[in-house]
Amino acid sequence: MLPPVPAGRLPVWRQYTVRLTAEARMDRNQLSKWLDAAGVDSRPYYPKLVHDYHCFRDHPQVVPDETPRASQAVRQVLSPPFTRR
Repeated sequence: MLPPVPAGRLPVWRQYTVRLTAEARMDRNQLSKWLDAAGVDSRPYYPKLVHDYHCFRDHPQVVPDETPRASQAVRQVLSPPFTRR
């Protein structure tokens, strides 16, 4: 899935993130390996949920609750770069 662009808007792509759903021909990790073999770096821009980072785990304003949509996004999104390495 490509990022949506609202009608009448022109985005400034500082970051371009794609989502690989269950219908995709490969999952995020497979795509990352395929891009790497082609000389293109890619990273999961948000590899963890906020409450999964040690520095936030015990923070009083961070509530580690059920976040199924965010958990799914963490597994599905990948951000390719704007330049080749």
